[in-house]
Amino acid sequence: MIPSSARTARLERHTAPMQDRRKTKAQLIDELSILRDREALRQRLFSSVGDAVLVLDGFRIEDCNPRALAMFGRAREQLVGRTPLVVSPERQPNGIPSARLGADLLAAIQPGEPLRCEWQYLGPNGTPVSTELVLHRLDGGSRVLAVSHDLTERKSVDDLYRALARNSPIGVFLAVGGKFVYTNRKFCELTGYGRKELSGRLSGELIHPEDRDWVRQNALLMLQGVVTEPFEFRAVKKDGAIAWNMETVTSITVRGQRAVLGNCMDVTRQKLTEAALRESEARYRTIITDIADGYYEVDLAGRFTFFNDRVWQMLGYTREETMGLSYLQYTPEAAAKKVFEVFNKVYRTGEPYHGLEWEVMRKDGTLGFGETSVSLIRDADGNPAGFRGIVRETTERRKMEEIILSLAYQDSLTGLPNRRAFLERFAREIARSGRHGRQFMIAMMDLDRFKEVNDTLGHPTGDRLLQAVAERLRGLLRKEDTVARLGGDEFALLIPDISDRTAGERIGDKLVAAFQSAFTVDPHFLQITTSIGMAVYPDDGTDEEALIRNADVALYRVKEKGRNGWAWREGNSRDQSRQGDLPFLNRSKGRESS
Repeated sequence: MIPSSARTARLERHTAPMQDRRKTKAQLIDELSILRDREALRQRLFSSVGDAVLVLDGFRIEDCNPRALAMFGRAREQLVGRTPLVVSPERQPNGIPSARLGADLLAAIQPGEPLRCEWQYLGPNGTPVSTELVLHRLDGGSRVLAVSHDLTERKSVDDLYRALARNSPIGVFLAVGGKFVYTNRKFCELTGYGRKELSGRLSGELIHPEDRDWVRQNALLMLQGVVTEPFEFRAVKKDGAIAWNMETVTSITVRGQRAVLGNCMDVTRQKLTEAALRESEARYRTIITDIADGYYEVDLAGRFTFFNDRVWQMLGYTREETMGLSYLQYTPEAAAKKVFEVFNKVYRTGEPYHGLEWEVMRKDGTLGFGETSVSLIRDADGNPAGFRGIVRETTERRKMEEIILSLAYQDSLTGLPNRRAFLERFAREIARSGRHGRQFMIAMMDLDRFKEVNDTLGHPTGDRLLQAVAERLRGLLRKEDTVARLGGDEFALLIPDISDRTAGERIGDKLVAAFQSAFTVDPHFLQITTSIGMAVYPDDGTDEEALIRNADVALYRVKEKGRNGWAWREGNSRDQSRQGDLPFLNRSKGRESS
């Protein structure tokens, strides 16, 4: 018999390796789970990042995220395994061939040091897309991570800023190395110099000799963020006259160089006023000096008792005309009630109000917009005596908001009104024609066998054909008519004030005839026809749904007869069917092919 202690020891020696193996297997499972989680996280991050991301091995695309596919308008299989040159123009904007510049950039990447540059790609429609490209070398090998940030919107904003600077009522300048490289029209007016005369001139030459050190010190403090308020100095104009300027500067980077962007205003008149009224109007001097926005004070009836220049400039009145002016005299009736409610609330509660959107009617009859604060003024006894506030003009911001809103009503491919815009105009025309007892016509249009163009020549060619069709339709219509793209190859027309159906039929003939000549879509000449269904208000319906439905019924009448014509829901129709023909003629360099 083996002692129990010996049997136990033998069993432990036998089972210990199995336990170790089970422990190792569990650890491996845990590690694999961690790796899978990390890979899933990496994939989610890779797919969700807002910029286009390419993984390059050498100069070939190894992987790309969904944003890259959307930016280039390509399928994944059209990119992976190929070079970025398939979505790049032959040459970059600087004139260097894309292939050579790409090779130079890849060779210049250092491990651990991202390389930044601008790169131009070709978008879905072949249009150039400017991007900021950041290149990272991975693991010190041949693989490179390329991240592209679309700069189109930024460049649009840059164009907007340039337009604003060019037309600004404030002098704007840009200096590099202390020399002017850009000045707007207002700055030239302030100095008396022409733009060419200022280009390359040292900015210090326009400053009074006794103020140059002062200006230099304040500019440096402002650039360092120590001082944020504008500073004033004496300037010397071209004719030798001395003027007081108020200036703000900020540091920016232009094409890799540090530059100074400055805003300048002539405050000579204010300085003279300050000198004459310094003791009795100390608060006026402080406001004018320190506040670039409008400042106002009104009595309890809303009449101006004090204000700075920006206020009367916003309103378009002179200083004398503004004094004592009531808000009821420059606020449209519809907005005056809202203004009264805000002032009354401040009066009752004593609490200041911020963000009052104030619509004003300027002296010249134009509308302006401002955003103001309102706080209560109390007399020495603590009783309400009036109101004060700071107002900032928001007219230009409102205009930009309106521009952005208008883009929501425009088809991005053709520039025509989109479905939303068409339906809104449609509804307005029904209301107008109903009031005045008039007729109008709508026409629903399809391009015949358009799908075959896309399938044969590709979607980019199809898109250019749609643009050519849109341009031709524009040229056929009156100013008061509307042509819209509803989507795909569907167009709709709204023709107000037609006399009768005969007039509508002439329009139908005109539209069909417009498609008898080929469209030039380089390198092709494309021949395509259209089918048109027409309806007249009020004979074919008195609401949008009925009119569109009847026009669609008429459209399918034309389709059933062989396309290339027009029809009403019932009654007359006309077609010029060419069922045996190809939907297009593809001619390249004078040679016809199918």
